Amino acid sequence: MPNNAYYLVKISTDGVVGLFKTKKTPELQQLYDLIGCDCIETVYLKDDYLMIVDESGWLKDDPVPNFKASVLYSDTAASIAGNAVLLKLNRRACDWKALTYEEAVGLQIEIDARTEAYIQDNLMQI
Repeated sequence: MPNNAYYLVKISTDGVVGLFKTKKTPELQQLYDLIGCDCIETVYLKDDYLMIVDESGWLKDDPVPNFKASVLYSDTAASIAGNAVLLKLNRRACDWKALTYEEAVGLQIEIDARTEAYIQDNLMQI
């Protein structure tokens, strides 16, 4: 991948974790469009990552839990509703920035690993 390419990681409610090419500093409208909402909430994760979610995801007529985003956030199965987008906190500018290809792929791998670990841990309790 080119060194000047930037990406967002989208975690869909259907479990698909996809990469979307973007500008270094994504525009708010792009986040709204990817998530499918008109009001966002910022969730802070470890290592200066941010998860952008639908502020009113659980208030919709038919809320859809996002299993993978929920596990990534809090190791529970239903804390996030709706699609989620991951990006990086830019502490120097007090805003966000998109991910490098390596960061985005690393997050995809971490999401899958944490989801699998959650499933295995909870299957053992049954």
